[in-house]
Amino acid sequence: MGCTPSELFHASTLECFYDSSCIDLICTNHTKSTYSPIPLSTNVSRFLINTTIAQLTNDLFIETWKTAINYSSHFEHCDLWFARIHTLKSSTHFTH
Repeated sequence: MGCTPSELFHASTLECFYDSSCIDLICTNHTKSTYSPIPLSTNVSRFLINTTIAQLTNDLFIETWKTAINYSSHFEHCDLWFARIHTLKSSTHFTH
């Protein structure tokens, strides 16, 4: 475990946010709102309760990656971009 605030933060976990009594304690001591947040659910995340902030950050807090490859859209976009560049080059006359 580190000594600097950022090292301590990265070594910490979100375990308290899975426990309603812990959340209530935070809300009681730090807010004047009567709003009571709902604890996180262990059933909807691939991350364990004791996953560190560093690991969550390394994984970009992303639960799953969904890849959608659309080559026609890519080439359509690039063709338009290259057409604009060609048009700009063609319409611009440089004199020396």
